Amino acid sequence: MKRKFFLSVVFSLVSFGVTLWAQESDTGMGYTIEKKVFVPPRFYVGDQAELRLEININKDLKPNVPTSLPSTRWLRIDRIKVERLGDGRYRVRLFFTSFQPGTQLLPTLSLGGIKLRNIQIYTSSVLKDTGDTQLGLFKGELLLPGTIYSILLLVFIIIGMPVVMIVAYIYLKKLVKYVGFRIKSRRPFLYARVNLLKLERNLGKLEEKKFYTELTRVLKLYLSMKYSRNFDVLTTMEMRREIESLIGDRALNEKIGELLSDSDRVKFQGLTSSRASMIKSLKDTSDIIKRIEEFAPIVEF
Repeated sequence: MKRKFFLSVVFSLVSFGVTLWAQESDTGMGYTIEKKVFVPPRFYVGDQAELRLEININKDLKPNVPTSLPSTRWLRIDRIKVERLGDGRYRVRLFFTSFQPGTQLLPTLSLGGIKLRNIQIYTSSVLKDTGDTQLGLFKGELLLPGTIYSILLLVFIIIGMPVVMIVAYIYLKKLVKYVGFRIKSRRPFLYARVNLLKLERNLGKLEEKKFYTELTRVLKLYLSMKYSRNFDVLTTMEMRREIESLIGDRALNEKIGELLSDSDRVKFQGLTSSRASMIKSLKDTSDIIKRIEEFAPIVEF
C-alpha cells in the first residue's frame, strides 16, 4: 500500500511538472493554453475523441489548419478545426483516435504561425477499469444479421429441393398411371355404348339375323377388351363359364346366357323376332354392360 501511494505521488508531481514546463514553453512560442477539454471526458482505445483547446495568441500571429496532419503508430489525427473567439482568442478542435492506453504526448501540431507542443492525452484501458488483466480467449467472428436464414435457405435449396422434386415425381408418375388406367378402362364401355346407339338408330334397316349378329359381336368384343380374352371364339356355354369365373354373379350370368341363346335361335335356327324383342335385347345388353362396369377393378392412389 505504501509503495502504491508513493508511486501515485511521484506520478502526480511529474505530471504537474510536465504541465508547468509545457505552459512555460507555450508562452515562449507566442500562445497560452487557457482551457483544455476532452469530448468525451473518458475515452478508450479505438474510440474517436475530440480535444478542444482555447488558446490566447499574440496579435501578430494567426493560426491556420495544416494541409497535412501528423500521425504516429499509436495515434491517428482525423481532422483539425480552428475557430476564432475574438481578441486574440481561438479554439482549436482536434479529432483523433488513440490506439494505445495510458498517458501520451501528441505530436507537434504546426498551425501556421504557432506550433502546439507537449499536449498530453490519457487513453483509458478497459482491462484496468474492469480489473481483469488477463486477455480472454479468442472468439469467433460475429455473424451478419440474416446469416442463419441465408444458411437455412441454402440448405433447403441443396437438400430440400431435390427431395421435393423426387416426391413430386413419384406422385406425378402415379397420377399419370392412374389417369391412363381410367382412360383405358373406360375404352371398352365407350366402344359398346357407341355401337349400341348405332344399332338402335339402324334398328328398322337391319334384318333380324344381321341385328343379332352385330349385337352379339358388340357384347363379345366388349368382354374381350374388358378382360383381355378372346370371347369371339367361345361358345355360349364357354362364355357363361368364363363370366362366372371372372365375376361370380349368378343373375348376371343367367342374363348373358338368355341373351346369347335368343341370339343363337335367330341366327342359326331361323326363328323370327319382333321389333319389341330386338329393343328388349338392346336394353338387356346395355344393362349387362353397365352391371359388368360395377365390377371394374379399383386402382388405389
